[in-house]
Amino acid sequence: MKVMVIDDSETGRIKITQIVKNRGHEVIEAENGQIALDIITNTSGIDLCICDINMPEMDGLTLVEEVRKRDWDKKDLVFIMCTTETSAGHKMKAKELGVRGWLHKPFKNSQIDQLLDFMTKEFTGE
Repeated sequence: MKVMVIDDSETGRIKITQIVKNRGHEVIEAENGQIALDIITNTSGIDLCICDINMPEMDGLTLVEEVRKRDWDKKDLVFIMCTTETSAGHKMKAKELGVRGWLHKPFKNSQIDQLLDFMTKEFTGE
């Protein structure tokens, strides 16, 4: 799987990136939603985005909204939000945008492992 990790916290990005790479997946990193949108626009084969919500330039939910509203083959890209946000409003908007999951920070490494296992099975049909 090709996984994009989007978080303005370098520490957060590094932690998730290490877990994903240790599972044998390719990783692309972005420090905010605008950079991520540019990468998504110019990169093929991204399977999954693990994305923070609160970031400068463009927040995570706005990123998902931008991806969904374009008429292109990437509009169904899978997003998992990984955030400290607990607001019901954020969760409702994420659900409306088709976000597939929500991980609360701080998270356990095993939660990322479980997420990757689930998504790998979904993508491979196993």
